[in-house]
Amino acid sequence: MKRLLILLAVASLLMAVTVTPNASADKLGKVEICHVNSASKVPPDGFGGLPYFGTVIRVSRNAVGGHEVHGDSTEYADLTEDLRLMFEDVYYVSLQENADCFFGAQ
Repeated sequence: MKRLLILLAVASLLMAVTVTPNASADKLGKVEICHVNSASKVPPDGFGGLPYFGTVIRVSRNAVGGHEVHGDSTEYADLTEDLRLMFEDVYYVSLQENADCFFGAQ
Protein backbone atom coordinates (compact mmCIF):
# COMPACT_ATOMS: atom_id res chain seq x y z
CA MET A 1 0.00 0.00 0.00
CA LYS A 2 2.84 2.39 0.89
CA ARG A 3 4.52 1.71 -2.48
CA LEU A 4 1.22 2.42 -4.28
CA LEU A 5 0.88 5.76 -2.50
CA ILE A 6 4.45 6.66 -3.41
CA LEU A 7 3.85 5.72 -7.06
CA LEU A 8 0.71 7.87 -7.11
CA ALA A 9 2.69 10.76 -5.65
CA VAL A 10 5.39 10.31 -8.30
CA ALA A 11 2.77 10.18 -11.06
CA SER A 12 1.14 13.39 -9.88
CA LEU A 13 4.55 15.07 -9.63
CA LEU A 14 5.41 14.00 -13.17
CA MET A 15 2.17 15.46 -14.44
CA ALA A 16 3.06 18.75 -12.73
CA VAL A 17 6.56 18.90 -14.25
CA THR A 18 6.72 21.15 -17.29
CA VAL A 19 7.83 19.35 -20.41
CA THR A 20 10.11 21.48 -22.54
CA PRO A 21 9.47 21.36 -26.29
CA ASN A 22 12.92 21.94 -27.76
CA ALA A 23 12.26 21.36 -31.43
CA SER A 24 13.11 24.92 -32.47
CA ALA A 25 16.63 25.31 -33.77
CA ASP A 26 19.05 27.97 -32.57
CA LYS A 27 21.03 30.30 -34.85
CA LEU A 28 23.43 27.49 -35.74
CA GLY A 29 20.61 25.08 -36.61
CA LYS A 30 21.16 23.01 -33.44
CA VAL A 31 18.32 21.44 -31.45
CA GLU A 32 18.44 20.20 -27.85
CA ILE A 33 17.22 16.64 -27.31
CA CYS A 34 17.14 14.22 -24.40
CA HIS A 35 19.48 11.48 -25.62
CA VAL A 36 19.11 7.96 -24.25
CA ASN A 37 20.90 4.77 -25.09
CA SER A 38 19.67 1.25 -24.40
CA ALA A 39 21.71 1.09 -21.19
CA SER A 40 20.10 4.22 -19.78
CA LYS A 41 16.49 3.15 -20.26
CA VAL A 42 15.54 2.62 -16.63
CA PRO A 43 13.28 0.74 -16.25
CA PRO A 44 13.77 -1.16 -19.52
CA ASP A 45 11.86 -0.03 -22.61
CA GLY A 46 8.62 1.40 -21.38
CA PHE A 47 8.07 -0.96 -18.46
CA GLY A 48 4.83 0.24 -16.93
CA GLY A 49 5.02 3.54 -18.80
CA LEU A 50 7.79 4.80 -16.51
CA PRO A 51 10.17 7.50 -17.75
CA TYR A 52 13.37 7.22 -19.73
CA PHE A 53 16.41 9.07 -18.39
CA GLY A 54 19.05 10.66 -20.58
CA THR A 55 21.46 13.48 -21.22
CA VAL A 56 20.67 16.72 -23.02
CA ILE A 57 22.70 17.02 -26.21
CA ARG A 58 22.62 19.45 -29.14
CA VAL A 59 22.35 18.07 -32.66
CA SER A 60 21.71 19.44 -36.12
CA ARG A 61 18.01 19.82 -36.84
CA ASN A 62 18.65 17.44 -39.76
CA ALA A 63 19.68 14.72 -37.28
CA VAL A 64 16.60 14.95 -35.04
CA GLY A 65 14.63 12.32 -37.00
CA GLY A 66 17.43 9.79 -36.70
CA HIS A 67 17.67 10.36 -32.96
CA GLU A 68 13.90 10.06 -32.50
CA VAL A 69 13.95 6.72 -34.34
CA HIS A 70 16.15 5.19 -31.63
CA GLY A 71 14.17 6.70 -28.76
CA ASP A 72 15.52 10.20 -28.10
CA SER A 73 13.01 13.02 -27.58
CA THR A 74 12.82 16.77 -28.16
CA GLU A 75 10.15 16.97 -25.44
CA TYR A 76 11.57 16.34 -22.00
CA ALA A 77 11.79 17.66 -18.45
CA ASP A 78 14.92 18.55 -16.51
CA LEU A 79 16.01 15.98 -13.93
CA THR A 80 16.64 17.94 -10.74
CA GLU A 81 18.57 16.47 -7.80
CA ASP A 82 15.33 16.12 -5.81
CA LEU A 83 13.63 14.22 -8.62
CA ARG A 84 16.72 12.01 -9.04
CA LEU A 85 16.66 11.04 -5.37
CA MET A 86 12.93 10.37 -5.50
CA PHE A 87 13.18 8.16 -8.60
CA GLU A 88 16.08 6.20 -7.11
CA ASP A 89 14.19 5.71 -3.85
CA VAL A 90 10.85 4.73 -5.38
CA TYR A 91 12.10 2.51 -8.20
CA TYR A 92 15.20 1.12 -6.45
CA VAL A 93 17.43 2.06 -9.36
CA SER A 94 20.70 3.92 -9.64
CA LEU A 95 20.53 6.51 -12.40
CA GLN A 96 23.53 7.35 -14.51
CA GLU A 97 25.52 10.19 -13.00
CA ASN A 98 25.24 12.28 -16.16
CA ALA A 99 21.45 11.88 -16.50
CA ASP A 100 19.94 15.36 -16.57
CA CYS A 101 16.62 14.89 -18.39
CA PHE A 102 13.71 12.47 -18.59
CA PHE A 103 10.55 11.85 -20.62
CA GLY A 104 7.67 9.38 -20.69
CA ALA A 105 7.98 6.03 -22.39
CA GLN A 106 6.95 6.20 -26.02
